[in-house]
Amino acid sequence: MMRIISPLCIGRALPAAALLIALGVRADAQCAGDCDGNGAVAINELVRGVNIALGSAEVSSCLPIDTNSSGSVEINELVAAVNRALGGCTTAGTPTATVSATAATPTATPSSNGGTPTFTPTVPASCGNGDIDFSAGETCDDGNNAEAPGDSCPANCRVAECNDSGSTAIADVVFSTNPGDLLIAGMTLFVRYPDGIVDVPGVNNDPAVQAAVTSDFFGITPNDTDFSLTAVLIDPFLSGVNAGTAISVNLIRCAGAGQPSEGQFECQVIDATDADGAVVTDQVTCAVTLR
Repeated sequence: MMRIISPLCIGRALPAAALLIALGVRADAQCAGDCDGNGAVAINELVRGVNIALGSAEVSSCLPIDTNSSGSVEINELVAAVNRALGGCTTAGTPTATVSATAATPTATPSSNGGTPTFTPTVPASCGNGDIDFSAGETCDDGNNAEAPGDSCPANCRVAECNDSGSTAIADVVFSTNPGDLLIAGMTLFVRYPDGIVDVPGVNNDPAVQAAVTSDFFGITPNDTDFSLTAVLIDPFLSGVNAGTAISVNLIRCAGAGQPSEGQFECQVIDATDADGAVVTDQVTCAVTLR
């Protein structure tokens, strides 16, 4: 059965984890928190870092999280580890955007919901070459046509503009486990939302994004890219939560767009760990419901 946890209780129970909710400083450690050296920081490694910070685990169980070799783990080192979980261990430079010489207005087609016309949804042939071709409808191009947590550009090289209509919607990201009594201590969620129809206020990890993404059960570190949201979640008590609403996202609705539908959202559990610290990613699923 799920329990209600107030922010005050979180602060008293686990100050180190509670502070993961609001990250105002982005640390620069090369790969803080990559305990197993595989080039990525998983949620079970973040949980291990919190345990070290609390004194219930030895620093030797994850030396890379102790970035200043002090023999302990401090909040700035947890912050660095969470940033690496969100953005990856290697900091790739932003590709230089070369604007097409004929930057004509992109071809627009009426949206299927009867709202404001949008860019042609097909993927331009030039998408993925690292050059922004506005004449082909691109608004970004990060050098690939993949779509992954923390990615700054979607697979079609296009992020639709959103002008605030003054109305809002709430997206609840619910998760379930198999078996149903599996307790989740932490997980990373990736939510793709329909840009041009709804948007998360703010960008990246700024205060507006932090205010828009809430949870009754987990400490949250969100990162928004104007078309997708990645969130690192940790149960402050590390005892685990089994199923329910992981996060709620307050969205603004875009002017001229139709009513958003649940089928326009995608949700993926990137990784998950149970209350015993075991990786259980393939045993957790998520979905988005609207209200």
